[in-house]
Amino acid sequence: MDNLTNLYHEYDEMLIGNRARLSAVYFTQAQSLDLARKYSLCLTRYLISDILKLDEHTAASVLTYEILRQFKLEFYIKKYVEIPSLIPTEERISFIVQAAFSDKQRENSSYMLETYSKVIHNKVGMPKSFFKTGIGYIRASQCLQLAIEEFMLTDKYDKYFVSVNDLYKFFSNIDGKEQDATVNDFLYDAHLKDPCNQFYNHPIDFLHMSLSNNQKNNFIYNYYKFMIAYKKPIKKGGGK
Repeated sequence: MDNLTNLYHEYDEMLIGNRARLSAVYFTQAQSLDLARKYSLCLTRYLISDILKLDEHTAASVLTYEILRQFKLEFYIKKYVEIPSLIPTEERISFIVQAAFSDKQRENSSYMLETYSKVIHNKVGMPKSFFKTGIGYIRASQCLQLAIEEFMLTDKYDKYFVSVNDLYKFFSNIDGKEQDATVNDFLYDAHLKDPCNQFYNHPIDFLHMSLSNNQKNNFIYNYYKFMIAYKKPIKKGGGK
């Protein structure tokens, strides 16, 4: 059995009471949190398509956290699937469903990124409704990743995008007045200011939620969140 087939078998066994939980190898012992998230969303898609026999659009309307609890998925979703804080409570199930089916629609993702690449190179304008709630959040994250890859090669931004730690500092905008370019400049150049404002309280949240779990640094993220909240300048060299 491949990994997913075995995971679905374990889930079926858990639903009928033959096992208490899913194997740790898929979650607490997974090679990365990205994998644990992937498995949680695959189980959600399996529940929707194979057990409840719903299509994606119907599921977004009728699925609830209570149903996820009854089918023993609420714990995995809440633990491993991050949801932007600005997505309204009533739209979070829709976000989860969109995320669960997003892997199945990768061909659309490739086309979307191709379109976005043309936008940032000024070959086409930004399509209307490009960043809708739910799937729009996923699109915005993918576009931010592409924009960072593209702009890190330019003279305007290359010195700010050297490492992930540099990205956190740049997106915190703590030193904005002292820099040749700011995060607001970048978001404007990348055509991502609107989705950033739509889904997040601050650009650093946009960055953190868009990085892969292997790239995320919770300590540095929370450090800059603290500095943003208290608006304390960071002294060069890290001195007091």
